[in-house]
Amino acid sequence: MRPNIPALTGLRFVAAFSVTMSHAVGLVMPMSGALPTWYVVLSSLAGIGMPLFFVLSGFVIHYNYSDSIKQERGRGLFNFFVARFARIYPLFVVCLLYDLAWKYTYAQLPDTTSQALPFYLTMTQTWIFHQLGSQSLLVQFGPSPQVAWSISTEWFFYCVYPVICAGLVYARNVATVIRSIVILILIAVAVIAALGYNAQSINDFGVAHFGPGVDQNPSIIFSFFGWLVYFSPYSRVLEFSLGCLCADLIMKCDGGAAETGAARTIFALLLLMALDLVLYPFSALLPLAPDQISAFRMCFGLAPACALLIFCCARYDNAITRALSAPKILLCGEASYSLYLLHPMVIEAFRFESADSAISPWLLVGNVLHLILTLLAAVGLSLVTWQIIEVPARKEIRRRLTRPLLAIET
Repeated sequence: MRPNIPALTGLRFVAAFSVTMSHAVGLVMPMSGALPTWYVVLSSLAGIGMPLFFVLSGFVIHYNYSDSIKQERGRGLFNFFVARFARIYPLFVVCLLYDLAWKYTYAQLPDTTSQALPFYLTMTQTWIFHQLGSQSLLVQFGPSPQVAWSISTEWFFYCVYPVICAGLVYARNVATVIRSIVILILIAVAVIAALGYNAQSINDFGVAHFGPGVDQNPSIIFSFFGWLVYFSPYSRVLEFSLGCLCADLIMKCDGGAAETGAARTIFALLLLMALDLVLYPFSALLPLAPDQISAFRMCFGLAPACALLIFCCARYDNAITRALSAPKILLCGEASYSLYLLHPMVIEAFRFESADSAISPWLLVGNVLHLILTLLAAVGLSLVTWQIIEVPARKEIRRRLTRPLLAIET
């Protein structure tokens, strides 16, 4: 088994917390009128968190499971799916049951429940575009579907990973892996740019084939174009594949270069922050059409910078990686999946006490305090559910289903 990389566990918490902050700001600290830059930046943190999640997922999967799948073939592949199912399904089902109860008690379950539920139970709700009634398949129940879509997309990644793993067998040295990374980035940028350029035509196709319930504006995330670029696994697999290549590069590299590690890690972090600023508050500076900017916001725009940061955190030992490896950050990183799935429920419970921050400076101060309490409550709940739901369920499923000699811990 390959050595653990603690900084990446800490980075998982950064990704989950970024998404939590992004969702909480708009609901717990609402603001009308012209939004200040700092508010836009905080609201756009999910733009960092989601590609960071998907690229990091590709890295972790390939780093931890490639050897066993290559060496043990069918047995290794079986244990891989057992491990991933045990990792994501138990808490996902708990959240789904909560969503059903929440929707039933507050608004009654929609008439489309029997049609939507099989997709959710099999974690395939993002695999096809589907309108049920006036709403997308992705938002049929309570607060968690706004993030549960990524679990469906992640499950698709696991299904295609064996093919990716088989393909990476032919990347026999560092130079080949680097060339593959460059080619993947160029192809991904070209694909996303082309999709953005044809956004209206793509969305018109969706409206024509799925009915007038489809949003006419392709920049809206629940439009057909939004599904294709943001929610569907078919575009996001580019980010996952980049993470797999990044892990392959780490596995083929020699020992870390400590004398340059700090500078490279800082550069990766600054690059990620700069790209986020350019794609969100300062997007008018880009020589791209609005739909192309939306496309890169939705998919892959920040993925190369995420991959570089992950590579640096996996390879180097410096102040940043040590901070990410601090015991309390690691604990929160272990509970990051719980934080990601549960934070919408916490935000929903806190949001109704908030008022428009633009009305008064004192309301802004009060909402900031309210936001801090919301974030702390979300992190605290995630630590509890990780300990009482995630860990026991994962151990029990793996104990019962894993075939001998290949019980891999992540």
